Amino acid sequence: MPPRLLRAVGWSSAALLGVLGVAVFLLVLTPAKDAALPMRNKYGLVFDAGSTHTSLYTYRWRADKENGTGIVSQVDACTVSEQQRDTPTYLGATAGMRLLREQNSTKAEQVLAEVAKAIGEYPVEFRGARILTGREEGSFGWITVNYLLETLVKFSFAEKWEHPQDTEVLGALDLGGASTQITFQPGVPVEDRNTSVFFRLYGTNYSLYSHSYLCYGQTQALKMLLAALHQVLQPHPSSCSAIPHAMKHVPQKCCACLWLKC
Repeated sequence: MPPRLLRAVGWSSAALLGVLGVAVFLLVLTPAKDAALPMRNKYGLVFDAGSTHTSLYTYRWRADKENGTGIVSQVDACTVSEQQRDTPTYLGATAGMRLLREQNSTKAEQVLAEVAKAIGEYPVEFRGARILTGREEGSFGWITVNYLLETLVKFSFAEKWEHPQDTEVLGALDLGGASTQITFQPGVPVEDRNTSVFFRLYGTNYSLYSHSYLCYGQTQALKMLLAALHQVLQPHPSSCSAIPHAMKHVPQKCCACLWLKC
């Protein structure tokens, strides 16, 4: 994967909870031309389309950058009225739509087309709706966590942004509704291009390993469990030996409870 220089990054302040199982994060790349706009503060809108719900976030960043990367904050207020039509707006869908695309690619394309049509009618600069790859979702979550923990850049006592010294970046685990992502800096080259990600952030290069496990999110795991239990708990089983092969999807504690009932 060629180097990618982040121009501006959007994320939710709730992303710190990503390692504890909060859903997904969305990162937006804003073209460099936006930095040339005359107003000092820029705004962006991000629709984070997860597997269970869609959230809308508003972000603000200064036109000038720190070593080629924007310093971004989430804001609760609406964008400045005179900038509204020039406000870049994106929609990023995650594992729920990736799953739908595998099951019915035509339906997934129709959903994105309808969403793009609806958002495009609002007075903003809509730049498209797309499905994020699992690698993107994981690596963007990694950036979110490390940005908020100030391991990528930090405002120093000298009142300037600096790369933290003697600070290690952290790995990120993201348990979503329809998938789980793991992303970290391995310290050795990643040979598999499907799991390799490169970023240059605030003047520092980062080579990451990122992998997504589709169908292993919280909602999908619960569905697999309920499906397995439904097969197991059919009325009048002949014996415990009738427990079907589907039990391999049931957690060990659940298996133990069912065996005790037999």
